[in-house]
Amino acid sequence: MKVVPDRCQAAIWCGAGEGLRLGEVLGLENSERCIDRSRQELHVVQQLRFHKGQYGGFYLARPKSGSVGDVDLDDHVALALGEHVRKYPPALVELPDITGGTPDPGKRAKRRTVSLLFTDDQGKPIQPDRRAERATAFQPADHAGDVCALVAEEEPPSQHRQHGAS
Repeated sequence: MKVVPDRCQAAIWCGAGEGLRLGEVLGLENSERCIDRSRQELHVVQQLRFHKGQYGGFYLARPKSGSVGDVDLDDHVALALGEHVRKYPPALVELPDITGGTPDPGKRAKRRTVSLLFTDDQGKPIQPDRRAERATAFQPADHAGDVCALVAEEEPPSQHRQHGAS
């Protein structure tokens, strides 16, 4: 994983070691809502999405159908997450949250401040849907967010995911 910038290493482990999809990884919060360190579980309850027109940009939504659930937190992934938080403290970001359902027509989605684990070097969310831009992501680390997104896009099979949140 030497080609992957340091700030993206834990994101890759979440995808490869836990079977999380890209949006689920990018939507992880540094809180018990998503990571229960005492029970060694990841809670797959949300994903980061982007829609400029409807939500003004980034927002949190429920994962794909059938993906909600708990996944055993692998020891190596837990260590990678701990190291990541030490080196790159989570960023507080205010986002619309539709994990409880979409708002009624004409109503705005509720907003909340979340402590995102994976952001770019300016503390902004990483957009999961910029496929064209990610094609050139394997360049110097100034494109770290794109590299995270490109590498995490692969969805390797995971026994954790198969036995947890599918």
